[in-house]
Amino acid sequence: YIKDCCIRYQESQPKGPEYTIRDERNFRLFQTDWIIQRHQEQQLLSLPHSLSDQKLQEFLTYRQALRDITQTYTSLSTAVWPVNPLE
Repeated sequence: YIKDCCIRYQESQPKGPEYTIRDERNFRLFQTDWIIQRHQEQQLLSLPHSLSDQKLQEFLTYRQALRDITQTYTSLSTAVWPVNPLE
């Protein structure tokens, strides 16, 4: 379901010249929101966590790098995207 939702969201986004680095950044954050939500729910329900503390830290660092990318790059074609540690 989540993957299908992400694909539909991505397909609905314009990919022409008006598609910006912020659009791509927002999409990449959107793709990973569910992981944060799942982790929070597991904490609230006192369930075992799907991610180790180390993987969670790497993942949070990845998401922060996505938020910061617009401070370093202005063009979608020249941006060097961080690697998602969960892929």
